[in-house]
Amino acid sequence: MKEPTTLLFRPVGPQELELVRANGWRQWPPRLPEQPIFYPVTNEKYAVEIASQWNVEESGSGYVTRFRVRTSFMDRFDIQCVGAAHHTEWWIPAEDLDELNANIVGTIELVQAFGDDAVKPVVPVDEPPSSSGRLRVGFRGPANGWLALELEDEGVTGFEVTVSYTPNDFLTELVWALRSCAAGDGTYEAFAHTEPEVYEFGFARSAEQVSFAVTEKRAANVLFAFAGAPRQIVLPFWRALRRLEAEFAAVQWRGPFPTDDLAKLTAEVEALK
Repeated sequence: MKEPTTLLFRPVGPQELELVRANGWRQWPPRLPEQPIFYPVTNEKYAVEIASQWNVEESGSGYVTRFRVRTSFMDRFDIQCVGAAHHTEWWIPAEDLDELNANIVGTIELVQAFGDDAVKPVVPVDEPPSSSGRLRVGFRGPANGWLALELEDEGVTGFEVTVSYTPNDFLTELVWALRSCAAGDGTYEAFAHTEPEVYEFGFARSAEQVSFAVTEKRAANVLFAFAGAPRQIVLPFWRALRRLEAEFAAVQWRGPFPTDDLAKLTAEVEALK
């Protein structure tokens, strides 16, 4: 599995966006003398609030960017909560910004824009209109009521979580979310409990584009994200679930495998191939 990365978001105004563009979407510009801290945030919801409200009022337009940084670097900094539960961010001293730039994996992406004067979001010219590689999904187990799930964005980042069979049926919720995502637009979730942490597996489909993210609920921290066509996301999960079904022992998971729902998902997957 590749070296883990952490997904960060940053709301910016038009001037900072132009500096990022001038840097080839590869690094953040130096801070000004009166800016001793660099503030990336942990989730898109918070970034949207800042960009659409503060940046638009201040500069006429606001933008949400996202980028990945090696987790080994980000682990040096604590997440700070500065308001509501999702108002979480990192405080990175300006003198560490060069090192942060050196630990960016891939490019800085412009994903949302606000304001009458805003330019439309674009993907950097050397990046495809989806995530950097191919989504890989794998299960290990189950054993004694626990099931390991591994995710990998080929060539970029990985994530692993060990899910409990209780208090909710994660496998059934996951199959239902995948079925809904395969069928049409909307937002769909499955919740993985690790006792005591809870992780949201969120799928958001709009037309022929799906965004998938794993979010730690307590800190609203996005731990893994992937975007692409529906088949690029639904099919890897479906294949992993089919393999799991062949090896499944209900007594170890302490609940039945969602065989009927997976059969319905299999029928719906045919339309995506």
